[in-house]
Amino acid sequence: MKYSIITLLFLFATSFGHSQETLINDAQHYLNAFVENDYESLSSLTHRNIVDAAGGEDFYIKNIKEGVLQTTNQGLNYLSASVMVQNMEPYSVGKELHAIVPHDIIVAVGKQKFRAIDHILAVSLDDGASWQFVMLGKYSEESLRKYIPNLPKAFKIINATPFEELR
Repeated sequence: MKYSIITLLFLFATSFGHSQETLINDAQHYLNAFVENDYESLSSLTHRNIVDAAGGEDFYIKNIKEGVLQTTNQGLNYLSASVMVQNMEPYSVGKELHAIVPHDIIVAVGKQKFRAIDHILAVSLDDGASWQFVMLGKYSEESLRKYIPNLPKAFKIINATPFEELR
């Protein structure tokens, strides 16, 4: 009996570590897709409820392309985005896992570069084997709950830091 409990604890710890590694890798892939205008990857990593509400993948991608074109025409270019925390603890929400992923974002306006810190919501429907993401800065808590109905009642969106010029 002693060995079976130890074995179960080891398996749980190994599974959780793999889930956390997958979360970080998937989150970085999502951020890279955003910065690199990889619309197909961005769509595949965005929470399904949001893509479906946009009218499906084709409409979602069209909306993202239009948004990128607007910001580019205004002279803003996304240069990079990086996951900032390497040890995140996903929390259970019913049958889902959720995590808040802080990341930095670096943009250029002309020759000036700016940095801010923002957050994405990660949701796993398969015990951490894969993750779907939502950029929190685009939503109010009320609107987010329409797409992610299992958000905990105490959930609060963390506001992005203002952009600061990099020197």
